[in-house]
Amino acid sequence: MAVNYASMIEPRMLVRSSGPAGMSGLPGEDVGVVARVEGGYIELTGGAPGAPDLIPLEWVDRVDGNTVYLTPDLQTLKREGVRR
Repeated sequence: MAVNYASMIEPRMLVRSSGPAGMSGLPGEDVGVVARVEGGYIELTGGAPGAPDLIPLEWVDRVDGNTVYLTPDLQTLKREGVRR
């Protein structure tokens, strides 16, 4: 059974890529902060007007507390056009 991450993700939650733990002790790297969830995507705050950073919900690995963890690493996200 698939997890409904859209109902678990809220504005101002931190979004992190996959990867080894950094200096913060958390796995991965900061990608951004959730602005909203709509239409199967997480929109990050601070994107360019008319071209926001959108993360497909399919990339969500888990939600833990106030953090959304993604399956792709930061390099993959950049290749896919996420500007963080």
